Amino acid sequence: MAKYTSDFDDYASELINGKVNFASIGQFGTKVLYLAPIMNDILLQNHDVVSRMIDNASITDEAPQNYDYYQKNQWQPHCTLAVNLDEKTMITAIKSVIKTVSLITAKIKTVALVECEPYLELPEYTKTIKVRKEKNHYLPFSVKVVSKIIVEGKPDFKDKNYVDDTNYYEEQVLMFYAKSFDDAYHKAEKYMNKQVSFPSHKNIYGQTVRTDVLEYVNCYHMFESPSNEEPEIYSNIYSVSKNITDEDVLINRYDYYVKDEDQVIHDEWEKSKRKMILNAEFQKKR
Repeated sequence: MAKYTSDFDDYASELINGKVNFASIGQFGTKVLYLAPIMNDILLQNHDVVSRMIDNASITDEAPQNYDYYQKNQWQPHCTLAVNLDEKTMITAIKSVIKTVSLITAKIKTVALVECEPYLELPEYTKTIKVRKEKNHYLPFSVKVVSKIIVEGKPDFKDKNYVDDTNYYEEQVLMFYAKSFDDAYHKAEKYMNKQVSFPSHKNIYGQTVRTDVLEYVNCYHMFESPSNEEPEIYSNIYSVSKNITDEDVLINRYDYYVKDEDQVIHDEWEKSKRKMILNAEFQKKR
């Protein structure tokens, strides 16, 4: 529980209150009967916050029990009406409920951490969700991060793919809901600090591989939350002289330019290079 309570206040501050309409009943097998809400932006945004809290807490530890039920696109929001039913009592409960159930409007006002099996409420981790003014709503940002992947130690063996004259860098674009650019950078730093604290791994040559953050390059404010209709999460426009060719731009920006007919060859070369940094547990020695 400690891994969830440590950052609970930070995540709770991102939640929003608002109205939710319950329009139907549902069941989990024959054991649980519940009211089912109509999905809306309030539920989706709050679930995104909770999902990130669980994911971040599980980076260096085992995921919680029934974790799959809480992931995006699998989560079923509900208000429990009855538990520990069997087939007979479930039928009785449904017959009783359908006589009185109608559209119910509720308001999300608080958030709480509870322990399960047995169920236990934790009063010290029950928070009132503050009403937010429009100007204080969290907005979508993305932060570009450049890290260096460092290979250390003497290899146990060498093969045709082994190299010791290459540095490895990773570019990442991270998305956060934040109050401002500074807040987005802060969230990116907090996330990456957890990432780099994750135990290092061994490559197939027995060497230690770890990651250091070099720079938080820039931050991009998305005016719309990403979706299938608005999929862009990052953009960076830069200018160069007209005397420089497109190929030279790609070479200088990304260190290589590959023609379409050479792409397969390049992919194989890139794949062999990555053997130096990949976790030995996920690849076979060749």
